[in-house]
Amino acid sequence: MTPLDRDSVVLELRGQFAGLADVICAGRSLERPVPGLAWTVGQVAMHLFTVYGVFAAALRDEDVSSLFTEIGVHDTLPQQVAATNANVVSQYAFASATEAAEQLTLAGEALLSAISAADLDRSVPAPWYGPSVMHAGATLAALIGSETLVHSGDIHRGLGVAYRPNRRLAALITPTVMMRMLPLVVDQKAAATIYAVYDVRLRGAGRFTMAFADGDVRVGEPGQFGRSDCALSLTPVAALMIAFGRAPVWRMIATGQALSYGRRPWLALRFPRLFLRP
Repeated sequence: MTPLDRDSVVLELRGQFAGLADVICAGRSLERPVPGLAWTVGQVAMHLFTVYGVFAAALRDEDVSSLFTEIGVHDTLPQQVAATNANVVSQYAFASATEAAEQLTLAGEALLSAISAADLDRSVPAPWYGPSVMHAGATLAALIGSETLVHSGDIHRGLGVAYRPNRRLAALITPTVMMRMLPLVVDQKAAATIYAVYDVRLRGAGRFTMAFADGDVRVGEPGQFGRSDCALSLTPVAALMIAFGRAPVWRMIATGQALSYGRRPWLALRFPRLFLRP
């Protein structure tokens, strides 16, 4: 896998942060519900603000474990994340759209400074995923990109504003996000009866293989696990939207953002169901 391009990620995130702040200010209302979610625009903004803060602290080697002790330990990573998110949005709120935009901008700048200064090859504690979870700094930086892209779309949707995802940022971060995080959220029950090798091709961003057997999954380089059963060709944006449950596979296929081929191309429709989501 190609190492994360830190400078390019920081550059694209800075532009994304500025654009999101402008949309929130112009939208004025934080109380509008986000279609498809149980959150309002303000709650999504608070979620992002919190994510930026704890990720930045982790990258600076600060111990943030005490912030998550009351959440407890849950059976799966999606359950852990869902509990963390629910705790945050139930306790804190912005007073106005202006405050939300200003605080997100400040948190974003602090996060970019942390990404720029961190050793991205070194693993650090990520207790919001669970008490013993560690992730490389590069993985955290990529995850910030995915959180920002997906939740920016949520905020735009809640405010009724058209959203064009940053394709450059998606291409930079999606390979890392998928290769590092998908194995952690495999649905053991759904994967128990599948024996297949997927060749995942992210257009303009990279390629990797996922091999499923006996409810387990291995991630590797193309060809590492033998001949593939199903090749998935997706734009990085489509991959993120499918992974976060923001778009169904059929819609991405219908719009040309995803297609499958190979010996068993129909396995593409099963691929998203092999993973758990909050």
